[in-house]
Amino acid sequence: MSYQPRLCHVIKTDDEGYGFNLHSGKEIKGQFVGKVDSGSPADKAGLKVGDRVVEVNGVNIANENHKQVVARIKSIYNETKLLVVDKETDEYFSKKGVVITGTMTGIKTLKTPTKSLSNGNKSDTESLRSSISSGDTSNLPSPRLCHIIKWPGADGYGFHLLSDKSKPGQFIGNVDPCSPASEAGILAGDRIVEVNGSPTVGETHKNVIEKIKAVPNETKLLVVDPETDKYYKERNIAVSSSMSNVKFLKTPSHAPKNNNNVEKSTISSKTPLSQKEEVIPASAPIIRLCIITKPANEGFGFHLLSDKSKAGKFIGPIESNSPAFRAGLREGDRLVEVNGANAEELTHKEIVMRIKDSPNETKLLVVDADADGYYRAKGIQLSSKLSTVKVLRNTEMKLEMNGLALKESKSLNQINEQSKPRPQSQISVESYGSAKSAPLRPTSSTSTYELSSRSTMPRSSPSSSGLDLPMSAAEMRARLLSKKKYDPKKEAIDLRKKYEIIQSM
Repeated sequence: MSYQPRLCHVIKTDDEGYGFNLHSGKEIKGQFVGKVDSGSPADKAGLKVGDRVVEVNGVNIANENHKQVVARIKSIYNETKLLVVDKETDEYFSKKGVVITGTMTGIKTLKTPTKSLSNGNKSDTESLRSSISSGDTSNLPSPRLCHIIKWPGADGYGFHLLSDKSKPGQFIGNVDPCSPASEAGILAGDRIVEVNGSPTVGETHKNVIEKIKAVPNETKLLVVDPETDKYYKERNIAVSSSMSNVKFLKTPSHAPKNNNNVEKSTISSKTPLSQKEEVIPASAPIIRLCIITKPANEGFGFHLLSDKSKAGKFIGPIESNSPAFRAGLREGDRLVEVNGANAEELTHKEIVMRIKDSPNETKLLVVDADADGYYRAKGIQLSSKLSTVKVLRNTEMKLEMNGLALKESKSLNQINEQSKPRPQSQISVESYGSAKSAPLRPTSSTSTYELSSRSTMPRSSPSSSGLDLPMSAAEMRARLLSKKKYDPKKEAIDLRKKYEIIQSM
């Protein structure tokens, strides 16, 4: 008996399936061929019931789960290559300690027969493959190998990565104008074929992001626009960086100085709407960039929540008068960016780690529900580069409050010398007491926010010092104890006193 692994090249048309089932082994680890339909493309390519799948499209799938293997099979339009072994061949090589691979000698190659044209010429697919291999690709759409390099001081590459459950693959979302990505030829809607030379077939969204981050400050993406992608899929041709018609593009060494006079490194003369500069009216809701600074022995004072019913990360309860509260963070805000990174591309754990990377300061770009709805309805991608972003710092707010408090009195001695109590001026501050939070309003000269003194509320009665300044924890406990109501039940009375009280009744 001849023990040969088989490389089965299965090709199908749009109106049919491959004609086989795939299942995971119960006793033996691996992916196995189940039922094979008679006369199907799989049957004609030599697949047999019980075959173990070793490789899919040249990739060993020993450590992949069922879902990943299915994704690899579907990754190439209307065709797939499966390296398989029957039970006897599998046991033969296992006993000899030989690892089965697609590069070993003695592999039997099988293929679904393709229908020839009536005139006897080669099929369109075979002609195209011949043209690509010979280098005659002048009339074929070009995949793009985009070498993206971060500029010094840039927040990121300037593009968003999307995954669509309705179709396999990873796609480019919005691309920031004049960003390293846009200058390297990346376009919204592109499908990513390779990352740094590694195919993305069967890779999860998280794995692709990790591949992009593997090389610091630069990455190489092989991409195709929707038209190019469709062209090659319809002709059953797998796109790769080894093709002779790949167009190479690279981020220039310096960021463009004038955004209006930048020559785009793209192959399309039409700029997608997502890449055009958004015109945002002055009346649009603000987006808040909260810069929160805290002492080493104190927390930021807010909770981060994930809601499975809706996409995004949200701010949960916020401690009153905490650094987060004073920096303008509010419960219910949706988190857009964390220290310059897009929060939509990060897991809950990754966001927490990014916040902890800078132990005493963090920068959170947030929007409330109304602002979020406004920008979504307009189709505007939120980022810290928009004109409606306002910066809020808890350190500046603290100085504002201290300044207002000090203006109430000339000095401690002057207040103590007054013979009659004077009513204190009413101001709005984020105090440690029961006062409500002060409204926020933008200043005329800066993008920071200050406390408004127009909304007023009564202050608590002045203390012995005449200043209603934040108290220490010990002072707060003492004040609370002094305000407790008298409870006669807790007063200690000896037996004689109790006897006298009873006799007097």
